[in-house]
Amino acid sequence: MSMWGCAKSSQTPREEDRDEIRAYFRSPAWLINRAWEIEGRKALSGWDFSVSTYNFVSTTSMIFKYAQTGTIVQLQELFQNRLASPLDTDEYGHTVLHHAARRGRFAICKFLVDNGAKRHITDYQGNTPVDLLTKQGFLLFVPDEEQTKIPNTHLDGMLNIIRLLMYETEPNLRSLSGFGGSEEAFLLLRQQSIPLYYSTPFYERAMIAFSLVDRLLATARLFQIALSDGELEADAYKYQDATGKSLLHAAAEAFGRSASLARSGFCWAYLFLDCVLAGCNVHSIRVDHSRTPSRRTPFLEIIHGFLQLSPMHVGTSPRRIEGLITFYLTILKKSGIDLCVYGREEKRLHDEDLVDKTFQYTFWPASFRQNPRVAWSSAIGSWDLIGFAYGPSPDDWSIWGSQPTDIFAGDFWRMIESPWERMPGAWLE
Repeated sequence: MSMWGCAKSSQTPREEDRDEIRAYFRSPAWLINRAWEIEGRKALSGWDFSVSTYNFVSTTSMIFKYAQTGTIVQLQELFQNRLASPLDTDEYGHTVLHHAARRGRFAICKFLVDNGAKRHITDYQGNTPVDLLTKQGFLLFVPDEEQTKIPNTHLDGMLNIIRLLMYETEPNLRSLSGFGGSEEAFLLLRQQSIPLYYSTPFYERAMIAFSLVDRLLATARLFQIALSDGELEADAYKYQDATGKSLLHAAAEAFGRSASLARSGFCWAYLFLDCVLAGCNVHSIRVDHSRTPSRRTPFLEIIHGFLQLSPMHVGTSPRRIEGLITFYLTILKKSGIDLCVYGREEKRLHDEDLVDKTFQYTFWPASFRQNPRVAWSSAIGSWDLIGFAYGPSPDDWSIWGSQPTDIFAGDFWRMIESPWERMPGAWLE
């Protein structure tokens, strides 16, 4: 037998006189495909223990299909005929409640909870049902990638699921990490999970805010809500994490992403301006080794953000990137930055190989615009920043970069210059 998790919960306002402890056990798959959860609660009369059994079934089973797209009547029939259980789990650790929550099905979620489904159970990635909803579920209802607004018909149900599944839960910052939902959902989740959120250290709130930037529904207002419930103090704008990432880096990356998705980036521009006026170092280098090693200034974060989600099947021209940089430079100039001095330092960093020159992008399938979640036929490529010219005005700046087809140039010329080769079985002349 192997134990996957064991946790002790602190007291909640509704359970002042008792503690909880849970242990989750799963037997080896070759022995029996089943798991057990032992839950103990300390009441005034002593400890009460209960045991729940989880059966592991295929993710293609009807129970999960009905949870996603079926009806309560269909689920009831499976339960009454003992063909399924509210505690059934698939091979990824997702329970029936995980599947229903991810699809935003409030009535199904309530039915499952009323029939014994556990709100707190986690999958193999440590996600509870409400985590799966806030990280993945909202994306299923985005009309297209140019919008960040969820239709009210779906949003109301998802907000009700958060209220249902967060009831009497232990305060936990983890529920906000990797959040991918709407502003309304973040406010509700923050209120439900951590009522005193703004009393936590600023670096913890900044960590949450930084994790929001690369999400499809990220907005400048959501970023600000994660940082503070009011105006930021001047010193907060100068914050940098362990990698050197600052609020200016985050805003620059988010601005580039917004442009690649054909969204307005004006709201991020206000954050640019606030950071610069507060005295942020506009040349600070973020050194990140967590994924692909990177060294980027805010100037380069714009390019990085744009290329991350750019639909490269139509090609990327340096002119499009120049447009973004021109907008950024205009803000710098209005805030009192000398663009000649600024450009000279950025060029020095570039020429001395102190920052990135190569940026990864993705060749998305042709249907990307209609369905941004269809990415299984995508391919990774790279775009090189060859150099740039600068001057006292944003219009004086220009950028030279490689084109997506440049990666095939070497193969083409090698084919042209290679000696004539006769294929086996070819006709002789």
